[in-house]
Amino acid sequence: MLSVAPGCGDDSGSATSTASTSGTGGGTTGSISTTSTGGAETSSSSTSTGSSVDDSTTGSVASDVPPVGPGPARGITVTGVETYQGLRIGATAPDVSPIPGRRTVLRFFVDIDEPLWEKVSPGGRALIARLRVRLPDGAESIVETETFVFRDSADYNVESTVQVVLDPALVVEGAGYRLELDEFHPEVGVLPLPEVDPAYPSDPEAFADLGIGPATGSPPRLRVHLLPYDYQGNCSATVNVDEAVVEQTRSDVQDMYPVTEVTFTIGEPIVWTTPVTDIQQVLADVAARRAADAPDPDVYYAGLIDVCSDCPGCAGGWANFATPTVEDAWLRASINRTYSSFDPEEHARDMARILTHEIGHNHNLFHAPCDDPNGDPGATNPSYPHAAGHIGATGYRASSNELMRPETSYDLMTYCNPTWVSDYTWNLLSSHIQQLGSAVAAGPVAPPRDSLVLMLDDDGTPQSVRRAPINAELAEQFESNDERLMVELDGRAASVGVRHHVSPHGGERMLQLILPAEVDSDADELRVGSRVFAVPSPLH
Repeated sequence: MLSVAPGCGDDSGSATSTASTSGTGGGTTGSISTTSTGGAETSSSSTSTGSSVDDSTTGSVASDVPPVGPGPARGITVTGVETYQGLRIGATAPDVSPIPGRRTVLRFFVDIDEPLWEKVSPGGRALIARLRVRLPDGAESIVETETFVFRDSADYNVESTVQVVLDPALVVEGAGYRLELDEFHPEVGVLPLPEVDPAYPSDPEAFADLGIGPATGSPPRLRVHLLPYDYQGNCSATVNVDEAVVEQTRSDVQDMYPVTEVTFTIGEPIVWTTPVTDIQQVLADVAARRAADAPDPDVYYAGLIDVCSDCPGCAGGWANFATPTVEDAWLRASINRTYSSFDPEEHARDMARILTHEIGHNHNLFHAPCDDPNGDPGATNPSYPHAAGHIGATGYRASSNELMRPETSYDLMTYCNPTWVSDYTWNLLSSHIQQLGSAVAAGPVAPPRDSLVLMLDDDGTPQSVRRAPINAELAEQFESNDERLMVELDGRAASVGVRHHVSPHGGERMLQLILPAEVDSDADELRVGSRVFAVPSPLH
């Protein structure tokens, strides 16, 4: 079994007083690292310039003006900042819940004094962006990045802003930051020293609040076990699970989910020889394999299959809805269609799009509405707040250093493209993941109840039965409803509470029967109307 875990830049790690970055985007050409211990800085810097800056970019220096060594950047002002995880978050976007301990990008906006810059560096020039991060205990860490500035910053031009990446260990409640810009090359001596050093905040003693709330419980994570299917129906196709493709997919999923870590494990390929006419055929197999493996309750099983030319009417995927309880672990399964004809990069991007959507259903998310040319996908959330399924906040894809515009990007639970996570869905996912993490850590407050699940066909006729646990509190909730179903267990009549499981595409494909305490859980036969089923062995 192959395991794909996040790289070093994604790990939360332990607290550190040393930070270095090789900067993302914004014209970044190299990195510098500076060490600090406690509150006292001890410089231990090494410089990597990456691509060099030649005379054509620095311009010529007047011979009668002595060069000035590196110091505060000349002719530039820092005008603002935006903070990003998968979305714009923190103090600069109070409607999005930030995640403590998650890799975070600060995007600083600058204005340049164009006449001064035209004098010596008409093509732009390299600067040192020094970010001082002050932790709640008073200790400071410094992150230094070489960045290339060539124009005034613009909202959706990533290259025009100064970007600094924060290590997850620095993203904690009460952390403050301060940006200072210095010159990198000494030949800018023709420029006068600034009256006020370019910094954010402008007050030389001030630190801005990073806007991170308290960490509650264990760091939020997403663990996914991928099951690749080797399809041999009326046509044949194999899912591409090469390491580079899987890692790119994992990275894109992590960009969109409010977690500190996404981990993929990959099972051995599964040969599937029955022609697929309904993608739910394969979902049932994924769910059965999850039940047989009995992994931790917060592990999501995701089948991957390319049915090639078979099943032209099949959906792109299918998944179960699950509540954030330990007992609903059996529902954390999905099937996701892939397309082996795509090139590796397109394949990884498309696989991430489908996985985030179907695993979103496993987090109890319904579809978000959009102007889908294929029509209403069913099970649409009427409370989705943004028109046409747009995302409501600017997104940030770290893997490609790309901003996702709120007016042209669509929520990951829509069927429109391009997709990204909305502020609304981010917060719902965050709440669900935190609740599930707490439930897993605490264990059930009461022993789970036993239930029988009727698997239904398209017209609602029961086709088979399986056992499943149900959270005791949920069981009481469904039993208190007026709706009851009369069944027979081993020939004895019983009135049972019911839990309806709607399909992500509308309709109902499962009906969960809550067995009363007085009913013999060892029953061997279930009769529902005229249908009789053999009952699987008890779970407990």
